[in-house]
Amino acid sequence: MISKHKFFKEAQKYQLPLGNKEIEEFYCLADDLFSEFYAKKQNLDKILEIHEEIWPLLQKLGVPYLFVYQNLNQEEEGIATMFRNSIKDEKELRRNAALHSSNDYRKAVLTSVARRIDFLKEIFDLTEKDIAEISEGEKKKINWKVVVAVTTLGVIGGGYALKKLGSNSKKK
Repeated sequence: MISKHKFFKEAQKYQLPLGNKEIEEFYCLADDLFSEFYAKKQNLDKILEIHEEIWPLLQKLGVPYLFVYQNLNQEEEGIATMFRNSIKDEKELRRNAALHSSNDYRKAVLTSVARRIDFLKEIFDLTEKDIAEISEGEKKKINWKVVVAVTTLGVIGGGYALKKLGSNSKKK
């Protein structure tokens, strides 16, 4: 899968209509979506939850005149068209949500997610190896809150140790 840094550069290169925070959010949500979608045991509720978060960003990318859709080869154009059509179809589905039972609506949204996964795989350069790692549970999610907390504690602890060392050396 493409790195967050490279994705950010590509998003700017192709002039995606997303701000910096949205680009980062899109990357993280897509990563989460792939992790759930390709897991051995899919958690459909989690997939729907992630999809609800990513949906506003997907709508911004569903506009056909974007620079990213220019000069595509035939295969890329087919995938892009399927993606844009899936956005259009889901908008219609959401407008008519009251006409469907909650179970039918849920299935229809999950079908929309499955329809656009190939496009997302293309954007994020998700390989068969990546998918195999996800399905085997080898891809470990980084909990950045824990990393920040541990790093902060390490800095505080290191500062305290240096202070103690400094005060001990002054006593001698």
